[in-house]
Amino acid sequence: MDAQPAILIQHASFAWNKQAGYRLAIDALTIQQGERVLLTGRSGSGKSTLLSLICGANLPQSGQVEILGQNLSQLSISERDHFRAEHIGVVFQMFNLIPYMSIVDNVLLPLSFAHERKKRASQSGSLQAKAEHLLISMGLEPSAFHTQSVAELSVGQQQRVALARALIGAQQIIIADEPTSALDPDRQEQFLDLMMTQAKAEGTTLLIASHDRHLSSRFDRVLDMSEITSANAEDA
Repeated sequence: MDAQPAILIQHASFAWNKQAGYRLAIDALTIQQGERVLLTGRSGSGKSTLLSLICGANLPQSGQVEILGQNLSQLSISERDHFRAEHIGVVFQMFNLIPYMSIVDNVLLPLSFAHERKKRASQSGSLQAKAEHLLISMGLEPSAFHTQSVAELSVGQQQRVALARALIGAQQIIIADEPTSALDPDRQEQFLDLMMTQAKAEGTTLLIASHDRHLSSRFDRVLDMSEITSANAEDA
């Protein structure tokens, strides 16, 4: 029997402002487990809106979004938050790191809300050791892990901490919204190398939204919003 898809969307629609006439509508979208998918499209095409539906931050106003076989509309807000914490790592465009916390504490923070994820992370040693291993693999200096706040890091370093936070606990799905937009070309390549290597090691499904189609060769499949939407859309 085939494994269930990582992401399955059927006849889903969502509007931020119904009166203004903006609507994201997707008849069908399937992403299999372990796939690495690049989501492209012009600004305002609905990339961020789609990601918000997939991670459960918003619910479709019609149709359904299933993640790992779970229909998100069947969950309460708190259940969706818990489901996301357990199964989906998110790399936000603005990183959403906690500025007064240390580097390691930022990476470990999601495990406070996800028992199964915490259990997975601790299988290969202590949680701090796992966090430190991820950070070292991303080229960050170990001496600063426990003493330096993330506010003191460069943009590129903060991005690596955000990726480590998303990856810890072997998340089944990683979603990233324009993760390389603040990086120069060399650092873009380094960041993508790290993301792809870590995802491949864990069998993680990757869904990366970017307007930069030059990244296409890195992915198994490229989805353009113009090809998967059936109506007008607006980015979050």
